[in-house]
Amino acid sequence: MPETTTLSGAALPTAAGAPAGHTVVEPAVPLLSVDHLTVTAFSPDHDGEVTLVDDVSFHLGRGETFGIVGESGSGKSMTCRSVLGILPAGVHTAPGSAVSFDGTDLLGLSDKQWMSLRGTRIAAVFQDPGSYLNPSMTVGAQLVEVLRIKGGLKRRQARERALELFGDIGLRNPTAVFRQYPFELSGGMLQRVLIAIAISGDPDLLIADEATTALDVTVQAEVLDLLAELQERTGLALVVVSHDLAVVAQVCERVMVMQSGVVVESGPTKEVLHDPQHSYTRELMRAHAEYGLERWDEERP
Repeated sequence: MPETTTLSGAALPTAAGAPAGHTVVEPAVPLLSVDHLTVTAFSPDHDGEVTLVDDVSFHLGRGETFGIVGESGSGKSMTCRSVLGILPAGVHTAPGSAVSFDGTDLLGLSDKQWMSLRGTRIAAVFQDPGSYLNPSMTVGAQLVEVLRIKGGLKRRQARERALELFGDIGLRNPTAVFRQYPFELSGGMLQRVLIAIAISGDPDLLIADEATTALDVTVQAEVLDLLAELQERTGLALVVVSHDLAVVAQVCERVMVMQSGVVVESGPTKEVLHDPQHSYTRELMRAHAEYGLERWDEERP
């Protein structure tokens, strides 16, 4: 029998990777369910398959914020790419893995089915915004194109909506930004443009995979505040992926810590930071204390 923790009178199975002492919090009706996800790849160096993600499980409800933290190679990005259906060539999910979104089996979708889902109901923002934008097109034209293809808007409607979105994500003088090319914008402005593109389809789920890593500390805080504001205003579910506990601490209600493809700890963010159970989590906290975890801990209600 799995160990259980009582929460609000209901006995819930302890989540994988959640050691005794952390409250188990599961949404009543999950929007996203990841169960026993295992991701493998062929490695000629090992003369066979290697495991990149090993038996990872977590659930996310509508409007929740969830953090996945770990160093490079911990499996956090592969976990998210499995959810997004964009695993690299030669990498695949193993039998027994299950990923569902609002009742839809994501692992069984065809490319055509993914096209209608990704960018509309499920969206993502990644680390290097410049590599996801066409350098030969203005950022306004690129957003208009997405709105016309994904949203079915006429050109004038798409332009009006694009300007509205640029204003919503905090770009000063949206009309001027609309006419600029990616190379004319700062890293923080480019990331805001990508966020505008990501939310243009009014998604239910937004995955921010290392979206603030390349930004300086001040701009990073501004982008995190923007994501939190969008989540609160629109009610979207938000997954924040980072190597930095201070990043997920700023915006996430719950956190999952990964090491070498395995979940080593999970639970409410405040509990994990107050009382880390795993030596790897404690090491991450020591390594990133200088980035503000202690101040966050003092200010968090």
